[in-house]
Amino acid sequence: MGNFLIPNQTRSSLTLSTTPQHSLTKRSLPFLKDLVKIDYERMFEDFTESEKLPYVIGYQNLPLDIKSKVVDIVKRKKPVKGQCYLYSQFISSQIDGVNQVLGFLKMGKDFRDFFVSYLMNLGITPQPFVKYEDWEEDGFIFDEKYNLWGPHGWNEYRGVYFDCLNEEVYKKPPMNLKGTNYRMIDYKRSFNYKQSQKLEVYINYSHISGSLSS
Repeated sequence: MGNFLIPNQTRSSLTLSTTPQHSLTKRSLPFLKDLVKIDYERMFEDFTESEKLPYVIGYQNLPLDIKSKVVDIVKRKKPVKGQCYLYSQFISSQIDGVNQVLGFLKMGKDFRDFFVSYLMNLGITPQPFVKYEDWEEDGFIFDEKYNLWGPHGWNEYRGVYFDCLNEEVYKKPPMNLKGTNYRMIDYKRSFNYKQSQKLEVYINYSHISGSLSS
């Protein structure tokens, strides 16, 4: 697989059993249970109905009051490649009014060509709107122009869509994604936890993130 990085989090890694329970309390469990509720099959089934977003900004361009909160979280709890679902849910859980958005991210040309070669070597001819499983068990899908899309999660605040992984992961080597395109599935998720639950998730975020990286 060389230096290619998969930006979407793997479905198989989203299990409660891998989380170090001794470091968490019951106040963290709603967050973990919400994390495993993502309906991946529905996402792929709804791909043709997904809405192309005209733009998705980085967190640096948010309104100042929300930006300050996001920047503080990003500074202290940095996003990690491959954990878009986790991180977008984390941001939503910590800031009132911020939703998690689920949909698809357009892969770069180099990765698309690599994935096409990967399929062809398996004797598979790519077809539009067909879900193709990959080595991380999450999958990708081609549109009618054979652009390649992978499932992804980002955030929304009052109609403004932003992706915390934009500056921190996608614009940096080896991905170097520029002008990244997004397709949004027709639903959003919000997480209205009690303050004690928010704090518990914030304190234990590194443990949760680390358990999903293993």
